[in-house]
Amino acid sequence: MEKTTLNLLVRELDHVDDDLTIYTEGGSCAGPDTPAVAALEPEDGTVPQLAEGLDYLLEVFIAKEVVEVWSEWRGGRRPTPAEALGAIVYYAKHDAFEPTDDE
Repeated sequence: MEKTTLNLLVRELDHVDDDLTIYTEGGSCAGPDTPAVAALEPEDGTVPQLAEGLDYLLEVFIAKEVVEVWSEWRGGRRPTPAEALGAIVYYAKHDAFEPTDDE
């Protein structure tokens, strides 16, 4: 996958291969317009050439799970792209699912 923004990558997340890893400029400090790419992480854990200059954010399969849990915890409501992005970045920062407003 070629470089894009995190916002566009999250919008297309359902079509991104689960085996890829998301890399962004600034890692978990990323915002919607932050440069991002989904790439295959090398077995040695280094940053792939396609993501050079970017930092690890999250594996795609985990990002998809984060969006799924966000929805489940909110009565099945599908998140907006901004809400999905927020939940993914929250998880990347805290290693935890974003709580609901009730918590």
